[in-house]
Amino acid sequence: MNKQKLEPVTELLTQEWLLVQAWKKTAAYIRAHNWYADILALDLAAINLPQFIQELKTRLENHEEWQSMPIRMVPAPKSQKWKIEGRNWRPEEPAKAKDKIRPLAHVNLQDQVAATAISLCIADQVETLMGDPTTAYMNDKAWNAHRCIAYGNRLFCNQITGGGGALQHSWGSAKFYRGYFQDYRSFLDRPEFVADYYSCINDDKIVIVQSDLKQFYDRVNPGLLDKVSKNIIINDKSFLELTKKVFKWDWHQDDTNLVEAYEQASGIEDFSQIILPQGLVASGFFANLALLDFDKSLRMLLNKEFAQGLKLIDACRYVDDLRLVFSYDADRLYGIQSVEQAVSDKIQSLLNTNAKGLFINREKTKAALVGGNERPIIRQSRKMKRIQKSISGGFDAILGEEILDSIDGLIRSQSRLSESQKKDSYLALAPIPDVGDETVARFAAGRYRKTVRSLRPLLDAAERTNVFEAQKIESPHPKSRTKEELDEDTKCFAFSLVDRWIADPSNIRLLRIGLDLWPCNELLEKILAFLMEIVFSKNERQSEKNVVYYCLSEIFRAGATETGFLENQESFPDSIDANEYRDCLARNAEILLYKAKPDLPWYLIQQILLFLAVVTPGTNVFKKTLTAVLDQIALNNEDNEKYCTLLNFLNQETENITIDQYSVYSIYLRRAIGNYKKARRIIKQTINNKRLTAIISLDPEFGREIIENSASIRKFLPKETLIELGFEEPAPPSGCISLSEWLRKSGDDLRREPDLLNLALNLLNKWPVFKKGQALLPTGVFFSQSEVNRKKKKKVPVIIPGKTNCSPSMYSAPSWCKPDERWRFRLGNLLRFVLTRRIDFSLHVRKPSWKEGKAIYRTPTSHWLQRHYGSYSAHSAFGDEWLAITDWLESFLFSLLSWPGCLINVNNEIQQAVSNGRDATIKLLENRLKDLKDMKGNATKMHFLPIDMKWPNKTVDNRPFRACIIQTILPKIDDLLKQPLLKDPEIRRKQKNHLAEALRAVDQMVTLRRSHTDDPYNLDLLILPELSVHPDDVDTFLVPFARSRKTIILAGLTYDEIEKGNGYVNSAIWVIPVWSQKLGLQILKRRQGKQNPANIEHEKLGDKFRPYRPCQWIADYHWSRNETQPIRLTASICYDSTDLNLASDLKNKSDIFIVPAFNQDVHTFDHMALALHYHMFQMVVVANNGHFGGSSAHQPKADSYRRQIFHLHGNNQATLSFLEITDIPEFLGRLNSQTLNEEVVKQIWKHPPAGIK
Repeated sequence: MNKQKLEPVTELLTQEWLLVQAWKKTAAYIRAHNWYADILALDLAAINLPQFIQELKTRLENHEEWQSMPIRMVPAPKSQKWKIEGRNWRPEEPAKAKDKIRPLAHVNLQDQVAATAISLCIADQVETLMGDPTTAYMNDKAWNAHRCIAYGNRLFCNQITGGGGALQHSWGSAKFYRGYFQDYRSFLDRPEFVADYYSCINDDKIVIVQSDLKQFYDRVNPGLLDKVSKNIIINDKSFLELTKKVFKWDWHQDDTNLVEAYEQASGIEDFSQIILPQGLVASGFFANLALLDFDKSLRMLLNKEFAQGLKLIDACRYVDDLRLVFSYDADRLYGIQSVEQAVSDKIQSLLNTNAKGLFINREKTKAALVGGNERPIIRQSRKMKRIQKSISGGFDAILGEEILDSIDGLIRSQSRLSESQKKDSYLALAPIPDVGDETVARFAAGRYRKTVRSLRPLLDAAERTNVFEAQKIESPHPKSRTKEELDEDTKCFAFSLVDRWIADPSNIRLLRIGLDLWPCNELLEKILAFLMEIVFSKNERQSEKNVVYYCLSEIFRAGATETGFLENQESFPDSIDANEYRDCLARNAEILLYKAKPDLPWYLIQQILLFLAVVTPGTNVFKKTLTAVLDQIALNNEDNEKYCTLLNFLNQETENITIDQYSVYSIYLRRAIGNYKKARRIIKQTINNKRLTAIISLDPEFGREIIENSASIRKFLPKETLIELGFEEPAPPSGCISLSEWLRKSGDDLRREPDLLNLALNLLNKWPVFKKGQALLPTGVFFSQSEVNRKKKKKVPVIIPGKTNCSPSMYSAPSWCKPDERWRFRLGNLLRFVLTRRIDFSLHVRKPSWKEGKAIYRTPTSHWLQRHYGSYSAHSAFGDEWLAITDWLESFLFSLLSWPGCLINVNNEIQQAVSNGRDATIKLLENRLKDLKDMKGNATKMHFLPIDMKWPNKTVDNRPFRACIIQTILPKIDDLLKQPLLKDPEIRRKQKNHLAEALRAVDQMVTLRRSHTDDPYNLDLLILPELSVHPDDVDTFLVPFARSRKTIILAGLTYDEIEKGNGYVNSAIWVIPVWSQKLGLQILKRRQGKQNPANIEHEKLGDKFRPYRPCQWIADYHWSRNETQPIRLTASICYDSTDLNLASDLKNKSDIFIVPAFNQDVHTFDHMALALHYHMFQMVVVANNGHFGGSSAHQPKADSYRRQIFHLHGNNQATLSFLEITDIPEFLGRLNSQTLNEEVVKQIWKHPPAGIK
């Protein structure tokens, strides 16, 4: 069976490796995108994933008897007008309000995963038929034949090389659909581009028509889906029959009234069954499948007469949203309204033929003339794009305020456009925005919140005024708001969002953001007052109560997951107490459960109970609520039974729950709504041997925590379990030490790439025979203590295969793996154990979440089975920017642990060797170790490791290499020496502002340079001095700058503690944007350590300074796609650069030597740079702190006046300077006469010193 390429075959649907991937995609999508989600059901399945997969597998194996579970309806409000009269909140037109319902569906989780698995099996065929959404528009007949029509809900695919445009979905990854914003932008941009293009090449009038399909998902019928499915699923009839059964849902009998009401309101003849429920993850994919023939009919009409006087130039759609571009013959078709009528009629005709049962929404069909005098298009999407770009690139206080003003302007302009649309007359003069009101409102609200949260920590607490300075001339420079002023603006904006929700309850997303921005209990009480009025009223229509029920469920859901929770409290208004907000919400939860319980819908009760479980366990409200209502809720509705079980568990009532339930709820408590301390307090009286064993099988790390803090329970566990968890070891051979013990004692030595590969090689050379049920455990690998102490490279291991007590065990090879391949998983798991230093090696190493210990929900860690089918082994997975491993080792781990569906490059040397078996892998490791030995420094005995920086979009070969050096001044040396970790809030605020202003100055200077050159924006490298950036500011400022400008950054970081209480390290960080076709843009972070303290560090910090330099990084910058030689960059922090041994080792390994410095002795460093640039025969750049000045750059040119590129004189100056390598091949060819003519080399460069190769 081919485990790489999927096809519609029933047997595939029963494979664990496919079902786990379908689960990953389903769960991720539901969490991120579904309007309604049963979060607890999702979490419990994630925690006990093996059981969930096995139950689903059993159902699919009996596919002849498959029957999808009944689905529940969650009636959500669609756009409608409401108003407040006195204390009453009600619709302006009650008779029409009952029709404004969106029938969201709660689909059984197993059915969800089954539907996703089916979609994976036919994904490649369907996506190929729809065309590649990433290709640029071309006016070409060959391209027109495969022109992409559909943009929305497209799967994440790669184009197959040499496949004639065929697409392949990356089904082995967690990503299902492509990014919304990316494809929606393409959808909006395309008609504008096409219209502009055709306007330039001919004189025809161009008109763009917008429309959509009416109640699209609800109207897709079985006949339509069967028709298109038969053309895709050809060879396996049982697969086709199973697809029909899976995509056939009946509504739950308790929702009959809701179904009938919606049926009557929507005009749908029979809504008792549904094919594509709104809430099914795979609905988007199958919606595109249902419209395949419709898309084909549009494609066939391109460049032909679409209707009288209209020739179709282009067509595209985003799910049910259509955009069509026509050339318009005004002599044959008069007026915009006639265009709208003709297009609507033709589209309906095409639907009747190709997608029967679907209808065009004539009311939303609008035409706009491009460049004419009738109804123009206003391109709001471009404003949104500019705002997004400004936010994503990072900003200072002034730019942050400009962004907020831009958002306000966007909202006002959209409001004016909407009002003008309502007043539009037969003259058709009112402009049409290219983005809908709801999309703009959600975009603006989300971006406002993000900007405010980042901006507030940069502002002063309050404006300092002095009456005696009133007569002084005010500064001409713009001054940012104070925190108090920003809070007032935020309050006003939050209230405006709430007002928009009051006027239209479909804007529930705006309400949530408004309450999150301003979680004030007084505001909440006012909102709840008129909601409760409707809940308890006996005179309100049921449709109006349904609106209120949904809004309440969202308020409670947000109360548990987002409202008022922030990692950085500086981002939060000072006058707001979020705890008071939650107390108010808890009181109202109690009122609802007591007084309105019989009438409340199941989904609202779920969100109330989740909120109580997260926020109030242990309080009187919690216990009182439990006693009164839980048993009744559980009896009355099976959907809420698990929520009641959770709350009973939190109240330590565990007599009536099974061992499996106990283990799952314990882990949920630990990973989703509490920390270890909270979990321990609740389970300490009820845990026993069997319950602990069940916990260990699902979450080994939590099991370790329990045992470490309860020695008495350890004696009741089997020895095999204690060995697997690392608490005991098999009897070691004489004079030997186990791998786990060695790792504990060696620190980071064993985690460096050469040592890790030596370990792998030694293990493979002594590989044992494993019996059934045995695994390679860290406690079963032993080495001679004397060999370890002597640090011998060749250490002969003694391997004792261990018996795993857990079934399945994370240390076992996967069930689908062939016997001759199991070695690679055993070895890969062991290497990950060394890198993560965790028993559960499959976990990513991260700092504990800031949410731990707070009354907030967080997504629990997935079961290790899921991680085995998506093992992320990149450098960042091990949580250590210091880790001395290269992308070679990342590829090696990926090859060892590759799973079905992962993207394997068969031409890759590493993957090929691993696939050829242990002997080929041994040879591979020997060659790699030889390469690493050759890279090791002869003088320093230090490891020199490469960073491969690929950026294939830079295609121009004759472009310059441009770098910018910033001389920052803050933080000051006195502040650093008094408090090396810089915990003072005011110092941090000033430093953040200083850094933000410096980065903005770089942008402004680049813009200035562009004004007098023809070069496009291009900044390859940005350098900041030693001790200039706080570690907490890397992700806030440097990463956004690097991501948006595609610029490499080297910045000196302020003092940091690798291990708490073990000294301060001085380091610099490389922030590197790299691009790959498969992964897109990624940001790499690598720490360059400092080994030698400067004199002032030695005097002031003494033993508190920790020398730490695991390796020397050499960054290979691939400056062009066509280059044959990268630019090699390396850095040494200040005093380390004076080490002549280091300079000696680097002289043949790098092209640019960078020195981030905090150096008072500028004169000495000037001479050092002058000497080194010749002796190392490369460019030497010094970036010094602006307090001292003296930043410089030199290169070994033949002409003396060309050797110094720049030198910044003067002290106490925050400034910046640029340098350029105008001819990169010339620079790289300074030692290579084969690249440049030898005479030319002599004219340009000095003669190299002795010893330079």
